Amino acid sequence: MAARKLQDLQVVVESNADWTGTVLAKPALSVVDVWPEWAGPCLAMRSQLIRPVEHRRSSPVYHIEVAYSGLTARRFKLKEAGDDLHLFSANASAIDCLSRFRDYSEPTWMFLGSGELVNVYVGCNKPRLLKLVRTELRKEQRVLKGLARRKVLPADKMSPAECERAAAQAARDLQARQEERDRADAALREVRLRQYRRIADQLNNYTVVLYLPHALEQGHLPSVSALQRTSASP
Repeated sequence: MAARKLQDLQVVVESNADWTGTVLAKPALSVVDVWPEWAGPCLAMRSQLIRPVEHRRSSPVYHIEVAYSGLTARRFKLKEAGDDLHLFSANASAIDCLSRFRDYSEPTWMFLGSGELVNVYVGCNKPRLLKLVRTELRKEQRVLKGLARRKVLPADKMSPAECERAAAQAARDLQARQEERDRADAALREVRLRQYRRIADQLNNYTVVLYLPHALEQGHLPSVSALQRTSASP
């Protein structure tokens, strides 16, 4: 198999019919870059997964990088995986069964084994993504040879990776709300403190007189002039 061009390596899917007839009908492992229309595909991650290996005057030839070890990336052309690996780019905004991905802002990758969901990765960690591609490819090749059974995830429920993402996002949202409440409480305390200080400064110009009940009953109320003399005395 000759090295392929980029448009042959990753097929863009933007309709329910194409998803059903092209992606789900594809045998072996399919790696799908899922993106909402408002965000678009992650070009940075795709450029790390698919790289040009030969530049020609007409068009470059691409390969897929599916192995990673430490700081050294070992690349091999798609022909080494044969027909066991396929790449797709899917617009979640145009495909009904991908509706739960429409609010995802992070790069999202689905792994399908002969049309069945086997894994989902959310994030932009290149080594982890490449490791998943390699791992899922080996698993699917064993399934195709009859050496293992495919472990399928429910397509209508969140995968463990998505649950982890949702829990992390919920924790961040909770922390953000708590920090917002703390800022609001601090601002309110500052306003009250300024008001208390203003009242305390104004009280220096006033005298507070306390009349006990028995003084009122016996009529022993001092006159205003007496109060003024008392307050003026050292």
